[in-house]
Amino acid sequence: MVGYDYGNFRLEVEIGKHFHSIDGYSITNDACLGLSGNNATSGKSNLTHYMVNAVFDIENTFNDSNIEPFVGLGVGMANLKWSEMVVAGSAAPYGGGSDTDLAYQAFAGLRVPLADNLDMSVKYRYMGTKGMDMVDRLGNSFDANYDIHDFGIGLTYYFGAKKNDEMAKKPQPIMTPEPKPEPASKPAPVVETPPPPPPPAPMPEPVQVNKGPYSVYLDFDSSDITSMASDTIKSAAMESKKSTTS
Repeated sequence: MVGYDYGNFRLEVEIGKHFHSIDGYSITNDACLGLSGNNATSGKSNLTHYMVNAVFDIENTFNDSNIEPFVGLGVGMANLKWSEMVVAGSAAPYGGGSDTDLAYQAFAGLRVPLADNLDMSVKYRYMGTKGMDMVDRLGNSFDANYDIHDFGIGLTYYFGAKKNDEMAKKPQPIMTPEPKPEPASKPAPVVETPPPPPPPAPMPEPVQVNKGPYSVYLDFDSSDITSMASDTIKSAAMESKKSTTS
């Protein structure tokens, strides 16, 4: 068997071979072959089966024990071969042949860990087949059902970590994600400082006005303005204009 363990559920592919010797027959109609008795003098059969199994493990059944019960179902095909079937009182073989048909099985058992990757299992199984078409010595066909009840002991080796080991069953720490860093605050907008106001225009210097006194002298008994008097009048006029401008 080869399979994959998902933890509490397993899928398996199984190929098996069964060999049996025949100790007795149950004949309901000998078809006038003269067969008597139900004991066999010889005979053997073998069955090859090809199955796909679904297995369910039942955890925590025995408190803290590592022993785990399991149950399973399987379906597939089986090939049955019979040969050398001789009934007591008959010298010739009764029948033989082979056929392939549907097969099914159900099983239950316990498995016990022996090491980290090694388990031992004990199980009971029932396997059945659909009616096989067999042939007797005269060429007559008949149906044969092949049912198996067996007990088995097996070893299971796990490649890699076991899906159902104790560490997997224990609560695992929850990884808390690291907090995301807060986004950097946007820098405050730069406020440009307005240029300083222009300095006030300098006050004009006060105009110096010479207010005199201005004296004009005329010659005796004359209205003629002398050159000196004319200069004094001009100076007074100019100073008078400064006073008006200011």
